[in-house]
Amino acid sequence: MEYSFASYLLSAQIAVFSPPNLAHPFNAWTPRHYEQGFAWRPGSVSFLMIEEYGDVQVTVLSAPSADLSENAIRVIKVPFQVDPVGLFAVSNLVEVEQVGLPAGMYDLYYETGVGHDNALWCRFIFVKTASMTPAQIVKWSDGLSPVLPLLMEADPAM
Repeated sequence: MEYSFASYLLSAQIAVFSPPNLAHPFNAWTPRHYEQGFAWRPGSVSFLMIEEYGDVQVTVLSAPSADLSENAIRVIKVPFQVDPVGLFAVSNLVEVEQVGLPAGMYDLYYETGVGHDNALWCRFIFVKTASMTPAQIVKWSDGLSPVLPLLMEADPAM
């Protein structure tokens, strides 16, 4: 499965949440979340983009393994569960794109970078797993200075 769409960043973040009608889908960021580049809680994860505003091409795909882009500036892996309905959402805080994927546990890889035409992009790769695996910053970029262990708690943004 592969799905792409164009979006516009409004506040340097993009979120993935399941189910797509989650009452409070976005996460409240603390300084520690900004340092690690993401805010995670069960059913919702918000990722810090490398730019605050602008057009971004978003790609969502499922694959048997993560074939990471060598052009990615930042790569973060987190556990993610798709609910039994088999839908989740990707949102820039205003627009919401619903995507279908079989229910279950996944390693969710978030990649972002800038293309040869200076266009911002991000890609979400869902790799099915048998159980929840630890979060990991696979590739660091400027602006990240995470404290280990990574913070795997966030409050819903109200």
